[in-house]
Amino acid sequence: SDDRDVAEAAVSRLGEGVPLVMAALTALIGEVRFAARQASLARLSAEWEQVRRAIRKAGLAEPEPLRGVATLRATDRAAADATALSLTSAWLVAATAALWQSAEDETSPTAAVAALPGQLDGRVRRIAATENAQAFEDARDDAEEDIALRHGDKQWFPALFKIWNATNDRKLCERCARLDGSIRLWGMSFPSGEVPGYVHPFCRCVEGTILLPAYLARDDEAQAA
Repeated sequence: SDDRDVAEAAVSRLGEGVPLVMAALTALIGEVRFAARQASLARLSAEWEQVRRAIRKAGLAEPEPLRGVATLRATDRAAADATALSLTSAWLVAATAALWQSAEDETSPTAAVAALPGQLDGRVRRIAATENAQAFEDARDDAEEDIALRHGDKQWFPALFKIWNATNDRKLCERCARLDGSIRLWGMSFPSGEVPGYVHPFCRCVEGTILLPAYLARDDEAQAA
């Protein structure tokens, strides 16, 4: 009876701490997403500089540099809140079960709760990887949309394409392997509407930018004529 009373009191204290846990997780997930957005913009900026050089080399008016800095959007905050709520709920359920089990086994409730991080480690790693990949793609989509708004009327714009790049190692799944190398015009969806980073948890696929120089050459000749 004493063990059950201890377990019940511990469960009550855990419930009181849920808002603090969720706030901390939301902040951490936000940091992951922000870092991913920074990395995404840095990569796209490097690709965009190559595009600008190719357009200039073709004798066409060079487009503006990539502008803007990484910021957390409302969608990032909503995703962080939802993910934190899911993980906090899983933690509370697991902790409650562990505490009641400790009461039944007459073992230490402290030891039962202390073992939880290891039990949830796989889920935490999956969340971190997934949030990182999805925020990476979200930042790229935002930047590409801005480029399209500023340069969509340019004659060279249809020469811009996006390519699906998968991580080709032993962990590569069949779905991502089929998508690897897929090429689409900017603004068009990849096959079946799939999005890099969103295919499945731990998805490591990313999007790249390619420019078709042959199109620029034809465009330059048309302007000269």
